[in-house]
Amino acid sequence: MIFEFIDDAKKGQLKVGMTRDEVRKIFSSKVQAFKKTPICKVTSDDFYNLVIHAFYDDETNKLEGLEIFQPNRILIEDNVYLLGNDYQHLLRILTSKKIKYEQDLMGVNLKNNKLRIYVPHADERVAECACVYVDFKEGCSLNIK
Repeated sequence: MIFEFIDDAKKGQLKVGMTRDEVRKIFSSKVQAFKKTPICKVTSDDFYNLVIHAFYDDETNKLEGLEIFQPNRILIEDNVYLLGNDYQHLLRILTSKKIKYEQDLMGVNLKNNKLRIYVPHADERVAECACVYVDFKEGCSLNIK
């Protein structure tokens, strides 16, 4: 799947506050519920055929974020796709397009922490961008292209 990042909380198909049924209807795929941690009050959804996890707020049970894995891709702007590139190549693309980012021990944060790219072995020569967490609570949404 290809997702389009929208830097607006209300304009996309997938956004904060959606019910579990609304999310499941959009993905229309087999799903397995799991607990992210033993202390979580609500389960998360694993859309295992799509390699996507949906996370819900412990208090409201409404959508708060998605974890998107390869082979999915996320278009952020100016023909820049997240996932599908190795870590160093992605950093070169972001730098050349003048897209601001912050690096930390887990990977790269973009768009004021709305997008977090997990890179488990960033110190390796050809490190893989494993997944992207989209934090809808920070004020963004996604469309499916």
